[in-house]
Amino acid sequence: MEKIQFKNAFFIKLGREGEWEESSIKEGKVRIGWHEISLRTINKGDWDGITARLRKSYGNKGVGTRDANALRTIAESTSEDIWITFHASKLWWCRLRDGKVKDDSISKHRVVLGKWNDQNINGRTLYVYDIPGSLSKVRAFRATVCRVEPADDLRRVINSEQSRVYHNVQLAKDALARRLESAISRLHWKDFEILVDLIFSRSNLKRTGGVGKAKDYSDIELEDQITGD
Repeated sequence: MEKIQFKNAFFIKLGREGEWEESSIKEGKVRIGWHEISLRTINKGDWDGITARLRKSYGNKGVGTRDANALRTIAESTSEDIWITFHASKLWWCRLRDGKVKDDSISKHRVVLGKWNDQNINGRTLYVYDIPGSLSKVRAFRATVCRVEPADDLRRVINSEQSRVYHNVQLAKDALARRLESAISRLHWKDFEILVDLIFSRSNLKRTGGVGKAKDYSDIELEDQITGD
């Protein structure tokens, strides 16, 4: 499958406490608030006026400017950008269809190009516990919109690619396994039996009888400490 490429990546919080997450994903929209700003003003691009209005509304110059910039990012985003959010313990991503901000009976919104996706290009679901912390940490962002950094992590996750760090760790793991195989082959049989006992004990299997003692019909007997088998 063709790799997903994008110019910018942004995270968006879909409504206060995620109130619009489900409807946005189901209906293929990116819902936004800013009820005090008219649709006409947004699509006209009067960002100086919007900034002044939000500063006055919030009574805080910094917060007003931040929100105006977030609204502008959403309004001017193109289909070259990727947007992500989190819902039902999964990462969802989409592109926005080129066009203006719209509204309906629920809220203002941008229409998604295609649909929201919760899988990578190979069809694997993007669960939060299975993605890099550099991506999952943006869930804690308190405002509406932030840029996803580093975007390369998101690109690898969507395209099901391994990072160089992961690749190097796998090479080191494989090298360690080869060296351990050589070392284990040199163990005395009693030491090897102790090693086996230690491995199984970490898997909730308890050895019955002594270690390193001969038995008539088995080398080692283990009991599952949960089932008793």
